[in-house]
Amino acid sequence: MSSDDHKKTEEKGIKAIIDEAETYYAHGLLEEAIQLYHDVLSRPIELDAATQQNLVERVGQLELTLKELEQFHPSAFPESMLSVLKADWSDDAGIHEILGSADACCELGLFQEAVNEYRKLFTTNYPLSRLVPKLLKCFFQIHSAAKVMEAVEEMIELIRQHNTVTLIYAS
Repeated sequence: MSSDDHKKTEEKGIKAIIDEAETYYAHGLLEEAIQLYHDVLSRPIELDAATQQNLVERVGQLELTLKELEQFHPSAFPESMLSVLKADWSDDAGIHEILGSADACCELGLFQEAVNEYRKLFTTNYPLSRLVPKLLKCFFQIHSAAKVMEAVEEMIELIRQHNTVTLIYAS
C-alpha cells in the first residue's frame, strides 16, 4: 500500500470517528463525544489546519455546554428540597402515590430518585408494560448507552426476586 493509500485510509477512519462523535452528541452523550474528538486530535496523523481548528472549536463548544448543563444537573438539586418532597411519602404508600412521586421525580430531573420509587412498584400488581418504559427513560438519563444494559439486567433480576409481580399487559 502506498503512503497516499495509507493516508486516505487513515482519513476515512478519522471521518468515521468524527461521525461517531456527532452521533454521540446527537444522543446527548457529550462526554463520549468530547473523548472521541480528543482521540482524533491526539492521533499522529496530520490534520489540515481548518479541520484541526474546527475540531478544537467543537471540543470547546461541547465542554462549555457540558459545564452549563452540570450547573443545572439534578445532583445540584438542594437536598433540603428533596427532603420536603419526600416528607409526605410514606412506606405504606399505594400504587398511585408511589407512581405519582416517581413521576414527579422524573419530571424534576431526579432520575435516580425516580428509579428508586419505580422499583417499589415491583412488589405490586402494577403492569410491567407500563413500568418498564418509565424506568428505561430514567436509565437513559442516568447512564451512558453502554451502561443501560447493565441497569436493565439489574431490573430484570429485581423483578425475578419478587414473585408477587405478574405480567399484566396494557390494553
